[in-house]
Amino acid sequence: MGKYTYESIGEVLEENTLTVLVDSDCDMAIISLNDICIMEGNDWDFHNGCNGMYDMPEFNNIEELKNIIIQYIESLGKQVTYTTGTYSYE
Repeated sequence: MGKYTYESIGEVLEENTLTVLVDSDCDMAIISLNDICIMEGNDWDFHNGCNGMYDMPEFNNIEELKNIIIQYIESLGKQVTYTTGTYSYE
């Protein structure tokens, strides 16, 4: 993969927590790294063009975005814990 940075995800720490929260009542989701929101939207919003995340490889859903972020953090030799949960979009 070589050297690269993904400015879209913000600062990567030595130990990181990647969180995906879902509101299934309105098909909304949020993905955050270390409690900082990276992206929030409807299921169909999770692609590079929605928020101009062109510094990252192509993704077309939240699962693909999650995997890209995890692989990126691990490629830096840093730790990442993945958690999931629910939230209420208002």
